[in-house]
Amino acid sequence: MKRILTLMLAAAMTLGATSGAQAIDFKASGEWLMGLAAGDASLVQKDGGKRTDTNDVFGAGQRVRLQLDAVASEALSGTVFFEIGDQLWGNGGENGAAMGADGQVVKVKNAYLDWIVPNTDLQIRMGIQAIAMPDAAGGSAVMDGDVAGIVASYKFNDNVALTATWMRPFNDNY
Repeated sequence: MKRILTLMLAAAMTLGATSGAQAIDFKASGEWLMGLAAGDASLVQKDGGKRTDTNDVFGAGQRVRLQLDAVASEALSGTVFFEIGDQLWGNGGENGAAMGADGQVVKVKNAYLDWIVPNTDLQIRMGIQAIAMPDAAGGSAVMDGDVAGIVASYKFNDNVALTATWMRPFNDNY
């Protein structure tokens, strides 16, 4: 992870040096989801005063996704996307939603740089990003997930564009 962040920081500094000094605009966005659900059975089934049903038909949970964008210019920006959850309330341990609520549930979903090669229409995204190809109704059977990689896109005109991808989903020499 440190290597990826160091590489992205070096690329940002290199590309940022090609333009004049300017302010970076930060923007935060995301989603905060909470839900409650109950099945069609009774919430507690008892037989002679003893609980006989160990399956909980009631559930409560949450998930938080926080996206931070840093925009230096039209040609250079960075995004980091954190995900907190899915947390089922009352479920302890790493889930972190029971008494104490201090599990390890924060993860980096995406972290990437977007930049444009100067004086061209070549756009590059490098880092941990969502890649789906080919994508049709119901998702992709080829690749549909978050992965570390580089995507380069070049738009020839309004009707023709080319996209190339290099990704590293696994590295077997660790």
